Amino acid sequence: MNWNTLTPFVLAGFGFLTLVLTQLREVLAKLPELIRMFRTVRRAIDEKRSTAGEYLIVLVSPCSRRIVASDVP
Repeated sequence: MNWNTLTPFVLAGFGFLTLVLTQLREVLAKLPELIRMFRTVRRAIDEKRSTAGEYLIVLVSPCSRRIVASDVP
């Protein structure tokens, strides 16, 4: 194996490693927001379920981060 053969594999390996680390960093950066949103949704479901019937529709808009909970007719 010479350098002409080894170089593309080394470059591809570093490129793949960079891609994986970048994606992992993005997911971990959004994790607190996802956890906060999940807790907000659970809280809305629990509040609505305690005052309403058993069935519930919860809509979460990812753009406005607004939660709408309503009873199923």
